[in-house]
Amino acid sequence: MDFLIDLGFIIILVSIIWFIIEVIKKIMKKPSKISYSIMLFISGWILALGSATASIWGLLFFLIFGGLLIFGVYKLSNIKTKKSKSNSSVSNATVHPNINKPITKVNVDEKDQKLVSNSATDVHTAVGKLTTKVDVELHNSDSAEISKENDDDEIIPKSVLNARIVNYAKSNSLRIPKYKQFLLEHNVELKDASENKHKDYVVFDLETTGLNYQTDEIIQVSALKVKNDEVVDQFNHYVKPANSIPFYITDITGITNEIVANADTIDQVMLEFSDFVDNYILIGHNIAKFDIPFIVNNGFFREQIKIVDTLRMVRRMKEDFPVKLENMKLQTLKDYFGLNYTSHDGLGDCKTNLVVYKKLRDHDLDYKVPICQEANSELKNLTFVLTGRFIKPKKEIKTEIESHGGRVTGSVSKKTDYLIDGEQVAKKLTDGKHSASELRAHELQKAKGKIKIIAYPQLKQLINSRKPNK
Repeated sequence: MDFLIDLGFIIILVSIIWFIIEVIKKIMKKPSKISYSIMLFISGWILALGSATASIWGLLFFLIFGGLLIFGVYKLSNIKTKKSKSNSSVSNATVHPNINKPITKVNVDEKDQKLVSNSATDVHTAVGKLTTKVDVELHNSDSAEISKENDDDEIIPKSVLNARIVNYAKSNSLRIPKYKQFLLEHNVELKDASENKHKDYVVFDLETTGLNYQTDEIIQVSALKVKNDEVVDQFNHYVKPANSIPFYITDITGITNEIVANADTIDQVMLEFSDFVDNYILIGHNIAKFDIPFIVNNGFFREQIKIVDTLRMVRRMKEDFPVKLENMKLQTLKDYFGLNYTSHDGLGDCKTNLVVYKKLRDHDLDYKVPICQEANSELKNLTFVLTGRFIKPKKEIKTEIESHGGRVTGSVSKKTDYLIDGEQVAKKLTDGKHSASELRAHELQKAKGKIKIIAYPQLKQLINSRKPNK
């Protein structure tokens, strides 16, 4: 019995330590299971007291009593957890900012009124496409997957959207996409103009420091003005952000803090961009959910913005492509149509999107062999490794090397001919200054290996020096 008493007090001590840990978790707003530590505490006392009776019947009594007590604590904690989950699901529901304000009148055109019913059931049917499982699409990252087929493809008149929000307050069962709420709050209405074959328009693209149009910043605004299907003017301005450009954005876009150091602020650039656009239709890829909210948040205003979103066009036409698309990103379409413009550069993406729009508009969907597949031979039999950050995305440098017959690998070895050395920005470098690739390359050089360390500009010189004489 003495052993069981000691065991009981050990369990009590462990339960107290556990309880303190769970309380700290709760204070830090992390998931905690305080009830479990309480149950362990009760178990320890039951075991100690039951053993102290020095009677089998006493021990049995305390065990039964303790079991019931522990069961009761467990049930109470479960009930509390279910209630908290229920409250959480209600509080996390997407609610329009004006939902709790008294609504006295909504102006709905007679034509639009036919589309909206006052019953929650009819509204739910009318906005079947409005409810989306995925409300965020990546725009700048190479890993972006913007081919979510359940996403919202519908551009809705503002009066109808207003009426739906009223019915949302009544039914509490519909979800208004965040970007539509945002545009509505700024009195901006999107009009889908993709049904007509336009010859006069502005193709535009943004590069930004992130994906959130309310908190991240624009660092490049680019556009092409087209009249009668011919480019007549272009707009290409870098923007000086309030905060530093994250290194991973520089890796993707090639835009550094040095490039934008002397650029104009977004207020000045947006004024010039607004004048440039005039009353032209805006064309872009995924602009409804990304680019338009970004420019609206930064001062661009039209009561009605007419747009053609090529992402939405591709979604509607995807079954017509003779070769199945891997996804619907602009990069994928560029490769599909055999284009060779720079990706993740504002003006380069505009040039790509201009061709893409014409192809989609004219239903010219034939597959073209990507240019990079027809490699030259200047770098034939040479192996390269890239390390660090460069003025352009690594993916483009890799494509450039491969288009001249070279090969790019992920790590330095005795077979490596060139290490292309960029700026080392990683937080964890092998010796605090150099990457593992750099250190390995230096080791091979000391051992009189064939590897050479060069900067990216020297790659151009290497290609030119190895071109055959004509």
